[in-house]
Amino acid sequence: MALLGWAVLFLMLALNTLLIALPLSLLGMEPERAVGWAVSAVTAYGVLAISPVGEWLCRRGFRKPKPEEEKVLRPAYEKVLARAGWQGKPPDLLVADRGEEVHNS
Repeated sequence: MALLGWAVLFLMLALNTLLIALPLSLLGMEPERAVGWAVSAVTAYGVLAISPVGEWLCRRGFRKPKPEEEKVLRPAYEKVLARAGWQGKPPDLLVADRGEEVHNS
């Protein structure tokens, strides 16, 4: 199963590199330079994704739940973690913050 995950990751990186390099080469850049720029771009956003800035970008737009939301969400969240076999400190429970109040009807 882990091998499948690595294969999917490799294919995603290869596809991203291709999708960046192809337009550059179609615009007249030499293919070797286009691939070089594409690999640089894929590496840059890969590093950004695992950096604290990437975490901040991912968490932007989310907030900690209000107490009444926490009462509803926490049991389901813990059930999902138990099913997944999560061990150790669970990740923070965050909810989407769309800047609007959502009312149940």
